[in-house]
Amino acid sequence: MRILAAFCSGLFLASCSRDPASEAPVELRAGLYQVNIGGGTIVELKDGARGGEVCLDSYSASEFPNDPVQALAGSWDGCSAKIEPRKGNAISGARTCEQRAMPMTMNYSGSIAQDGFIIHGTVAQGSDESESRMHLGSGDFTISGKRAGGCTL
Repeated sequence: MRILAAFCSGLFLASCSRDPASEAPVELRAGLYQVNIGGGTIVELKDGARGGEVCLDSYSASEFPNDPVQALAGSWDGCSAKIEPRKGNAISGARTCEQRAMPMTMNYSGSIAQDGFIIHGTVAQGSDESESRMHLGSGDFTISGKRAGGCTL
């Protein structure tokens, strides 16, 4: 029993120290993904929902690391994207919307695996936000996705 407990503890610690940037790159598999968005920000799926199913065909899955926000949330009017080069399985980038009535910046980082992804980010709106003042829709968010099977577009 002690050996089993030690093994499980070691496995838990190994999973906590995972560094996606140092991993050999994998390709996200095409298919149907169950996607959930956490946090109270303006980030949502293309259909306006905070969770649901997203079908990624082979092209969309191969392009996903290049702009995951575009793949899940679509493009936003008056915004530009800055995507950092992929490092291993680590992805990151930003979206800046300076032409909006309320300027906005979104920064994110995350990782991909063959059958899933996780993205953590922050949305800031306007130039007057601080620790004591935030606009509705600003704050931290998480987007997680897990492959649930196949699909066709």
